[in-house]
Amino acid sequence: MQRIKDIQTPKTLDQFRANLKKFCLGSKNNIFIFNKADGKDYKVDVEKISKISDVVNLIETQSKQSIFLDDVNIVLMCDSSHIEASKLMMKEEDAIMSLKEVYLFNNLDRDERNNFLYSTPDAIAIIQSGGKIDNEKDCRPAQTSIMCPYLNGLFIHLFGEYFDTVNKSEKGYHLSKYN
Repeated sequence: MQRIKDIQTPKTLDQFRANLKKFCLGSKNNIFIFNKADGKDYKVDVEKISKISDVVNLIETQSKQSIFLDDVNIVLMCDSSHIEASKLMMKEEDAIMSLKEVYLFNNLDRDERNNFLYSTPDAIAIIQSGGKIDNEKDCRPAQTSIMCPYLNGLFIHLFGEYFDTVNKSEKGYHLSKYN
């Protein structure tokens, strides 16, 4: 497991694509995109993405319908459940600082990722402490809109300037200044 503060922000397209594969739910060279408008899941080839807004064009091609940016969700391979969204939206320093403690499950095997994604908060605590969980149910992965304003700093830290859906006025809250 890694913490957000231990991750370098990508400076090149290859680093951006590598981070997409590491930090977004997917398989092999794809990330999974959830379209709220039609309720379907799509696989998007990471090698076809040069900036995150390309995802919309790729999904429009696959679905043969118009897609809006706020209809596109991803599943980040991390747990931010301990951070209050309202505090992030208000840009409270303690909430922004707590993002660097977000655990990213990019080094886990498939079963461990599934345990995390489908686990209850108590089970996630066990996973974070290095334990194993079997047969956790009744939970779904938390989908995050690529337009989610209170995670702009996290998106920029993980994906750099290639995550071009971030509001330009929010870019001042880049997490690296808190490391």
